[in-house]
Amino acid sequence: MRKLYLLFPILFLIYWGCEDSKEKETTSEEETTSTEVTLWGEVYSVEDTDSLNLYDNQLTGSIPPEIGNLTNLTYLDLTNNQLTGEIPESICDLNIDWGSGWFNVNNNQFCPPYPSCSEDNVGEQDTTNCN
Repeated sequence: MRKLYLLFPILFLIYWGCEDSKEKETTSEEETTSTEVTLWGEVYSVEDTDSLNLYDNQLTGSIPPEIGNLTNLTYLDLTNNQLTGEIPESICDLNIDWGSGWFNVNNNQFCPPYPSCSEDNVGEQDTTNCN
């Protein structure tokens, strides 16, 4: 019985230590998601990303709505890819001068309706697969 009392504090510390490390992992994940955005398998810093030139990169799928978190982004070129679906409304959260030509999504397969901020700048789209 005496040995059990001696082991209890050690087992308690081991258990408590495991709980602390789980909390730290969760906290660091939360910090990562608020300061970084993952687009097409690449991680971009919210603070440091001011332009994305992804022209002719064979990108597929849709534009993730998280792109709107890149609030320092002033230039975006997604021309000549195989991107599909609708352009997310969150694209309007970017710091782009929409009349400047610094937003290019020409030659993809984006479907209307387009967000109001970008509707005049989508260029030519292959809409044959749109509903």
